[in-house]
Amino acid sequence: MKGLREILGERIRAGISEPFSEEHIKLIRPAIRIIPDDRPVPNRLHSKFGGVPLIQEGESWLRTTRGKPYLFILQIDLEEVTSYDEERQLPAKGILTVWHSPSYWEDGKVIYYPSKAGLVAADLPTEYYEEQKRAKVPFLKRLFTKSNHFKLFPERRIRFEIEYHCPSWDSLQMKLFHLQNDTRLQDLEIDEKFIDDYCDEGQADHHLLGYYVGLQESIYELGIVSKGRFPQRFTEDLIHEGLQWKLLLQIDSDKITEMGWVDWGKLLFF
Repeated sequence: MKGLREILGERIRAGISEPFSEEHIKLIRPAIRIIPDDRPVPNRLHSKFGGVPLIQEGESWLRTTRGKPYLFILQIDLEEVTSYDEERQLPAKGILTVWHSPSYWEDGKVIYYPSKAGLVAADLPTEYYEEQKRAKVPFLKRLFTKSNHFKLFPERRIRFEIEYHCPSWDSLQMKLFHLQNDTRLQDLEIDEKFIDDYCDEGQADHHLLGYYVGLQESIYELGIVSKGRFPQRFTEDLIHEGLQWKLLLQIDSDKITEMGWVDWGKLLFF
């Protein structure tokens, strides 16, 4: 029986022209797909979207440098994902909690607790109760009442699956290939069926590790290492600096989790 990696390799050879197909196959990497559903979360230590996160006893709800409470996105019990972590890139135990600023798109936090011992459910910030009161105010009056943009996302249980990714054709990995082999993106031929098979636009793509697919040809690592996301000239030094940043987590906009990022975009954590 063919494995998922072999199936992806066959699709790449059938759908992407040479020499690009072999480069994509060489760069295939495992990822861990995160699949939410609306079943009850069995206990507070379980992996989940939304709800109330675990924190160390004595800590309070995470806040930005401006004092605003972060939005809690996701909690991962690493013991649940270790069997899917083929390259052993993540710690085998502990808890990850993932947070995002309610007002600044490039401000996210990932907190790692090496042990579950001593972790307790966080107390909700006062802004949560203020928003609850505000929701009861008549609509016209609410228009003139300041919102603090805090939201507690509904709790959603999650499960995991292993999957395999290749980098997108406009990624830094392929920019390096073009530079070293004197090829051009315009020379790349891609069969529409490969795009349909590999990029299922109808399903939210939450995953740990692997690769992201950029929106509108964005290369997000460059936002970390340079002032402009679209440099006039790609040099090997710039590309290698960008490639030091590895994707940890991608969170899509998703109706199941009731999370929507700007114009139905993605959150990426490196």
